[in-house]
Amino acid sequence: AKLYGAAKAKDFEAATGAWKTMLDSCNSCHKQFENGKHILQP
Repeated sequence: AKLYGAAKAKDFEAATGAWKTMLDSCNSCHKQFENGKHILQP
C-alpha cells in the first residue's frame, strides 16, 4: 500500500524507500525458507 500510494503521488523518494522495504521483506523470507536462493536485487 505504501509503494502504491507513493507511486501514485509521484513521490520518488518515498516510492524508492517503500520498494526497498518490500524487497527486504521478500528476501528475508527467501533466505529463511530457500537457503538464500532466488534473492531479488534492485
